[in-house]
Amino acid sequence: MAIKLKESKSKIETKSKSNYNTVEFLFFLALNILVIPFSAYQTYIGYEKDVAGNAILAIVIALISAVLFAAMNFGIRQDRLQGKKHLLKVIMYVIPFGLSFFGNFNAFYSNQMKENLLREEVSDYKYALTQTRDLAIQKINGSIGLTKFEREYTQKLQALETEYKEAVPPSWGPKSQQKWQELVYFLAKEGGEIKVSDQGKNKKVYFRNATIFAKNTYDKLVKSKKGSVQQSIEYIDNKYNPLLKQIDSLTNLSKPVYKSSMLDNMVEVENQIRAKAESVLEDNKVFVNPALQPSKQNDIGTIKHTINSAFVKFENPSATIFSFFLSIIIDVAALIYILIFIPFNKASKNGGRLSSGPQRI
Repeated sequence: MAIKLKESKSKIETKSKSNYNTVEFLFFLALNILVIPFSAYQTYIGYEKDVAGNAILAIVIALISAVLFAAMNFGIRQDRLQGKKHLLKVIMYVIPFGLSFFGNFNAFYSNQMKENLLREEVSDYKYALTQTRDLAIQKINGSIGLTKFEREYTQKLQALETEYKEAVPPSWGPKSQQKWQELVYFLAKEGGEIKVSDQGKNKKVYFRNATIFAKNTYDKLVKSKKGSVQQSIEYIDNKYNPLLKQIDSLTNLSKPVYKSSMLDNMVEVENQIRAKAESVLEDNKVFVNPALQPSKQNDIGTIKHTINSAFVKFENPSATIFSFFLSIIIDVAALIYILIFIPFNKASKNGGRLSSGPQRI
C-alpha cells in the first residue's frame, strides 16, 4: 500500500513538473518571438541610412542579429538545463548585442528627437533667411543713396522752416531765401526739375509754395530712385514672401507640421536672394552672415548623427537615457530571464538523472 502511494505521488510530481516545464518553455518561446523580431526591426531602421546598399544590407544585418540572438538564447537555456558550461556563450552574446544595440539606440533616439530637432532648425533657418532678405533690401536701397537723400532733404527742409518761423513776424527774409536756394540746388543736383522761382510771386504764400514744390520734387525723385531697383526688390520679395507664408501656414497650426523640405526650400531661396543682391550691387561681400547650407536634418537617422547628438552634445538627456535603457533591455531580456529563472541543473552536471526542466523558479 505504501509503495503504491509513493508511486502515485511520484507520478503526480512528474506530471506537475512536466506541466511546469511546458509552461516555462512556452513563456520562453513567446518572449523570444516578441523580443527578437522587434529588435531586428529596430536594428533594420537604425542601420538603413548608414550602410551601403541601404535597405538590403540593413535587412541582412538585422537578420544576422536575430538568428544569433535566437541561437544564443536557446543554446544557453539548454546548457543550463543539462548542467553544461555556458560562460563562453554568454560572453559571445556581445556579438549579436553589438550588432543590434547601435541600430536599436539610433532608431529609438531618432524617433524621439526628429520633430524637436526639425522644429528648432526650421526656426533657425527662418531667422537666417529673414536676416539675409532684410540686409539685401537695405543694401540695395543703400546703393541708390536713398537713406542719405532722405536725411539731407529733411535737414534742409527743417532749416528752411526754422528760418521762416523764427522771424518775427514769420517772413520770407534773406535768410529764408538762402535756405530755400540751398534746398532747390540740392534737389536739382539729385535730378529734380525745380527752380528758385517756384516759390511763386505772392510773397504771402512764398513759404507754402516752396514747401509744396519741394515735396513734389522730392516725391518724384524718391519714386525714380526706388524705380531703379524696384525690379530687384520685387524679385527678392516674390521669393521670400510666398515661402514664409507657406511655412507659417503649417507651423502655426494647432498641431504644427514640420518638414525637412522646408529647410531645403529656405536654403534655395536664401541663396537666390544672395545671388541677386550680389549681382545688383556687383559685390560678393555684401553679406556678413554665412550662407545657409543644406540641412543636416537629412542626417537624422544615421548612427553618427545620433551618437553626436546623444553623447557629445547631450541635447536631450531624457531621450538619451530612455533610448539607452530600452535598447539594452530589448536585447538582453531573454538572457536575463534565462540566467535568473532557468536554474543550473547541477544533478545533470554531476552525472545524476537528467532533469527535463528547471527544478524551481
